[in-house]
Amino acid sequence: MEVSMIVPNKAARLRFKRTLSRAGYRVSEFDTMESGLDEMLEVPPSMVLCALDLPDGNGFELVSRLRNHYDADKLPIVLVGKFESEDDLLRGYAAGADDVLSYTAPPGAILARCELLAKRTKRSRRGGVPVTGPFGGLDGLPKKLAAHYDVRRTLGRGGCAIVLEAYERGGGDRVAIKLFDVSSVAMRDAQLRFLRESMVMGQLHNPHIIRLLDVGSEGDQLYLVIEHLEGLTVREKTLREAPATAAEGAQLLLGLLSALATLEEHNIVHRDLSPGNVMLRGGAWDQPVLLDFGLAKQPFDTGVTSPDLLLGTPGYIAPEYLYGNDIDHRYDLYGLGMLTRFALTQRDPFDDYTERSRLNAAATQEVDFPATLPMCLRDLLYRLTFNDRDRRPSSAAALLAKASEPGSELLELAGLASAPR
Repeated sequence: MEVSMIVPNKAARLRFKRTLSRAGYRVSEFDTMESGLDEMLEVPPSMVLCALDLPDGNGFELVSRLRNHYDADKLPIVLVGKFESEDDLLRGYAAGADDVLSYTAPPGAILARCELLAKRTKRSRRGGVPVTGPFGGLDGLPKKLAAHYDVRRTLGRGGCAIVLEAYERGGGDRVAIKLFDVSSVAMRDAQLRFLRESMVMGQLHNPHIIRLLDVGSEGDQLYLVIEHLEGLTVREKTLREAPATAAEGAQLLLGLLSALATLEEHNIVHRDLSPGNVMLRGGAWDQPVLLDFGLAKQPFDTGVTSPDLLLGTPGYIAPEYLYGNDIDHRYDLYGLGMLTRFALTQRDPFDDYTERSRLNAAATQEVDFPATLPMCLRDLLYRLTFNDRDRRPSSAAALLAKASEPGSELLELAGLASAPR
């Protein structure tokens, strides 16, 4: 497969070329937009990687000009660069890019995204499948998705998206497709939330984090294809069956510490760690999977969070939010402590308060935990949920490392041979 690459940044160009060449791709390099365009319009490559900043233009213009000649199902385009804001990401998709990657994306992520696009293009060239069923028509499923997936039913609908159950055509895996609800696609906040998910999930690889399989756009619609999970959320499991035992609570806690340690590596804060956003794979407490990254805080989110806009699930929002302070990884540790408390007690934090007043209560009161809990678990939960973040543990990675030490009481309580990775 031939990949045309216009990336002036020498370090990034070398890394991209090395990664793709080792995987069997033939890489052609161009120094400028015009030289690359001349060649690509005469002999179309199989895929294009173009930088945001070019010596004679910019990546948005290059993508737009290529789209005037080639449809997305004929020529996949990946825009790479240092994205300063979410507006840059939106502009990339609006111009016609199939995907966006940071210069610092790890080799595995680069290769995975290129292989997904190559696979999708190969299927399209065999002949597309018409859009049919309840999602057909101009306002239905994007044609690129309809060509590759057989949609079976709607799994859920939120304020800005619908989630569909689908199977890869040709007897492939079952997946979940998260698609903008057409009625809300013009809402900027909804677009940004959706875009956050695609950028964040594409960087994260951990068995306790939902896996992104594909991402793209068509017209004014954006979509994510993610793994389909069988199981129950922590909220569903706790309320339908029974509270978690101390051992099960320790299993849940350790699995999510692994997920949060991965987020810390990428300087990402989830910001909505709550019982409805964690799925238990197969209904097992030792198999938690973190979902929904629509509120995640990324490295280029440099502003502070406004306390006037309530983001997250009341009762699981850390007290520092109330003061408009910039947040860090200790914010998610607070949510983890409260989530584990819910699993153990079937009670939301400060559940006798109104939603907004729960935040005020969290800033002035400490929550209690069952006195019957083993001390190793009870003590950790207290430390995770201190309303003063400076008294909380410094990081999930440090907690996970401590749990991995020989003789760890938390690991012994969970009945695990080793801490999750």
